[in-house]
Amino acid sequence: MTCLRLSALALCVGCAALPPPTLPPHPAGCPVTVYRVGVPKNVEFTTLGDVQAPCGKNDADSDCIRALQDEVCKLGGNIVVEVPEAPEPQSDSMLRYRGVAGTTEDPSAR
Repeated sequence: MTCLRLSALALCVGCAALPPPTLPPHPAGCPVTVYRVGVPKNVEFTTLGDVQAPCGKNDADSDCIRALQDEVCKLGGNIVVEVPEAPEPQSDSMLRYRGVAGTTEDPSAR
């Protein structure tokens, strides 16, 4: 029984996900492609991590998306996926966009 448990533990440890790559940041305003629903099958990317950006309820949607894109730039990415059509309410005056940052470039080449 102990041998079976150790084997199962070894299997779980062996399948642990690798941490996302750490890339040098891009400057704010870098080009970032936004995919709100799914990613086209022909787009391959490496996930860098979750990003979020708060904005005011009176801010233009384009400003809120740009703030989210700038968070992707900080991670060295050039793509953000799973961005909802509308931001989430945070409070009476604040909203938040979320997404998953990634890069379509080969992280090992940078």
